[in-house]
Amino acid sequence: MTLHNGSVRMELLHLGPGHSPGDTVVWLPDQSVLITGDLAMSGVTPFVPMGSVSASLETLDIMRAWVPRAVVPGHGPVGGPAILDATEDYLRWLRRLARDGLAGGLTYRELADSADLGSFAQLIDSERLLRHLSRAYAEERGAAPGEPLDIGALFAEMIAQHGSVPACHA
Repeated sequence: MTLHNGSVRMELLHLGPGHSPGDTVVWLPDQSVLITGDLAMSGVTPFVPMGSVSASLETLDIMRAWVPRAVVPGHGPVGGPAILDATEDYLRWLRRLARDGLAGGLTYRELADSADLGSFAQLIDSERLLRHLSRAYAEERGAAPGEPLDIGALFAEMIAQHGSVPACHA
């Protein structure tokens, strides 16, 4: 859908499921400004349990091809295309971690308990790993992007892992 606010053209594009099945971005082509919603985050751990790791990576490729000058993420400060790169780095690491965990016979909970977040530990809400590994494991086992997971059970696992309800600081 294309909207106009005076002389400003805004293209609304559905690119989900990345963060969630309803992901929509706003592209202002004349200004080269991309408003990503929660498909990209700046300094914050991405969130994909209700969406998809693989589809998130595809949407990042689509958004990067527009060559945005400014990126307005769903959470964190406005920046440039490096926001897309940082989100991609995390998601690619997550997918590799899941593949290695499955190959090693670990459950996603065991992997989340033992994984080294490395540079991703500095991200806000880095404790999201358990949720993300559940999605990454599901996809590696053949689940379709956005296929519903039992989010209630997943949050119960997170509470057990952390000893309390996780706080969102983003």
